[in-house]
Amino acid sequence: MKLLMVISGILLIIGMANLPEGFNIFLRILTTICSVLVIIREIKSRFSLWIIIFAGIAVLFNPFFPIEPKDFLIRALIYIISGFIFILKASVPEEHLNL
Repeated sequence: MKLLMVISGILLIIGMANLPEGFNIFLRILTTICSVLVIIREIKSRFSLWIIIFAGIAVLFNPFFPIEPKDFLIRALIYIISGFIFILKASVPEEHLNL
Protein backbone atom coordinates (compact mmCIF):
# COMPACT_ATOMS: atom_id res chain seq x y z
CA MET A 1 0.00 0.00 0.00
CA LYS A 2 2.78 2.42 0.91
CA LEU A 3 4.63 1.70 -2.32
CA LEU A 4 1.48 2.41 -4.32
CA MET A 5 1.03 5.71 -2.47
CA VAL A 6 4.64 6.74 -3.13
CA ILE A 7 4.32 5.83 -6.81
CA SER A 8 1.08 7.82 -7.04
CA GLY A 9 2.72 10.79 -5.33
CA ILE A 10 5.72 10.77 -7.63
CA LEU A 11 3.56 10.38 -10.74
CA LEU A 12 1.34 13.26 -9.59
CA ILE A 13 4.37 15.51 -9.27
CA ILE A 14 5.59 14.40 -12.71
CA GLY A 15 2.04 14.77 -14.05
CA MET A 16 2.01 18.52 -13.61
CA ALA A 17 4.06 18.69 -16.80
CA ASN A 18 2.23 18.84 -20.09
CA LEU A 19 2.17 15.10 -20.86
CA PRO A 20 0.06 13.05 -23.31
CA GLU A 21 -3.64 12.55 -22.56
CA GLY A 22 -3.15 8.80 -22.10
CA PHE A 23 -0.80 9.42 -19.18
CA ASN A 24 -3.28 11.84 -17.61
CA ILE A 25 -6.09 9.28 -17.84
CA PHE A 26 -3.85 6.60 -16.30
CA LEU A 27 -2.82 9.04 -13.56
CA ARG A 28 -6.45 9.91 -12.78
CA ILE A 29 -7.41 6.24 -12.52
CA LEU A 30 -4.40 5.39 -10.34
CA THR A 31 -4.91 8.40 -8.07
CA THR A 32 -8.62 7.70 -7.62
CA ILE A 33 -8.03 4.01 -6.83
CA CYS A 34 -5.24 4.79 -4.39
CA SER A 35 -7.36 7.49 -2.69
CA VAL A 36 -10.28 5.10 -2.29
CA LEU A 37 -7.97 2.44 -0.84
CA VAL A 38 -6.66 4.93 1.73
CA ILE A 39 -10.23 5.94 2.60
CA ILE A 40 -11.26 2.30 3.11
CA ARG A 41 -8.21 1.64 5.26
CA GLU A 42 -8.84 4.72 7.39
CA ILE A 43 -12.54 3.91 7.84
CA LYS A 44 -11.64 0.42 9.10
CA SER A 45 -9.23 1.77 11.71
CA ARG A 46 -10.88 5.03 12.81
CA PHE A 47 -12.45 8.17 11.45
CA SER A 48 -9.86 10.82 10.71
CA LEU A 49 -9.21 13.92 8.68
CA TRP A 50 -7.38 11.73 6.16
CA ILE A 51 -10.74 10.42 4.94
CA ILE A 52 -11.86 13.93 4.03
CA ILE A 53 -8.51 14.83 2.43
CA PHE A 54 -8.37 11.71 0.25
CA ALA A 55 -12.06 11.99 -0.62
CA GLY A 56 -11.30 15.45 -1.98
CA ILE A 57 -8.38 14.07 -3.98
CA ALA A 58 -10.57 11.24 -5.32
CA VAL A 59 -13.21 13.75 -6.44
CA LEU A 60 -10.62 16.02 -8.09
CA PHE A 61 -8.94 13.21 -10.00
CA ASN A 62 -11.90 10.96 -10.81
CA PRO A 63 -11.72 9.76 -14.42
CA PHE A 64 -15.49 9.86 -15.03
CA PHE A 65 -16.17 13.56 -14.40
CA PRO A 66 -12.71 15.14 -14.57
CA ILE A 67 -12.18 18.49 -12.92
CA GLU A 68 -9.41 20.11 -14.92
CA PRO A 69 -8.53 23.73 -14.12
CA LYS A 70 -7.72 25.77 -17.23
CA ASP A 71 -5.02 27.77 -15.46
CA PHE A 72 -1.71 25.87 -15.52
CA LEU A 73 -0.56 27.31 -12.16
CA ILE A 74 -3.67 26.08 -10.32
CA ARG A 75 -3.38 22.68 -11.99
CA ALA A 76 0.31 22.42 -11.06
CA LEU A 77 -0.41 23.37 -7.43
CA ILE A 78 -3.17 20.74 -7.17
CA TYR A 79 -0.89 18.04 -8.60
CA ILE A 80 2.09 18.99 -6.40
CA ILE A 81 0.06 19.28 -3.19
CA SER A 82 -1.75 16.00 -3.88
CA GLY A 83 1.54 14.28 -4.68
CA PHE A 84 3.14 15.45 -1.45
CA ILE A 85 0.05 14.38 0.54
CA PHE A 86 0.42 10.84 -0.86
CA ILE A 87 4.15 10.78 -0.10
CA LEU A 88 3.60 12.20 3.39
CA LYS A 89 0.92 9.63 4.21
CA ALA A 90 3.14 6.81 2.96
CA SER A 91 6.41 7.87 4.59
CA VAL A 92 5.51 9.08 8.08
CA PRO A 93 4.57 6.45 10.70
CA GLU A 94 0.85 6.24 11.50
CA GLU A 95 1.22 7.29 15.13
CA HIS A 96 2.67 10.63 14.01
CA LEU A 97 -0.15 11.38 11.56
CA ASN A 98 -3.25 11.20 13.74
CA LEU A 99 -5.38 13.95 12.23
